[in-house]
Parts: sequence; C-alpha cells; structure tokens
Amino acid sequence: YFEINLRGRQLRTQVWAEHPATVDLVEATRGRLEKALSQLDLDVTPVECREGQPPARVTRLTQQLVDEHA
Repeated sequence: YFEINLRGRQLRTQVWAEHPATVDLVEATRGRLEKALSQLDLDVTPVECREGQPPARVTRLTQQLVDEHA
C-alpha cells in the first residue's frame, strides 16, 4: 500500500507491506526510490516503510461537489 502526499513541492511517501520480506525489500531499495522521486524537482522527505496495512481514513470534502437542493 502506498500513500503519497504532495503539498506544494514537498512529497511525502509512506509504504505499508503485509509481509516482513516485502518490508526488507522496500527498505533495501528506498534510496533508489527517493532519488527517482527527487529527479521530479520535488522536495522529497525520506520514504517511510511499515509492516501491516494503513489505518482506515475518512476523507473530508471542504466543498460540496453536487448541489443537493437542485
């Protein structure tokens, strides 16, 4: 699972892996991923890798996309 957040020019990437071997693989190749992302002319924070699944998140809309009163 990947969560990628871009705010302005700052890029934050989190990776969740269900198996320890996958976590090890991501950790071993993290430097290459960070280098490739930084070549996009972004400020890349260190990639975080965790074992398991990401927590469920609720998305909030700050604007209504549909006029419910129409």
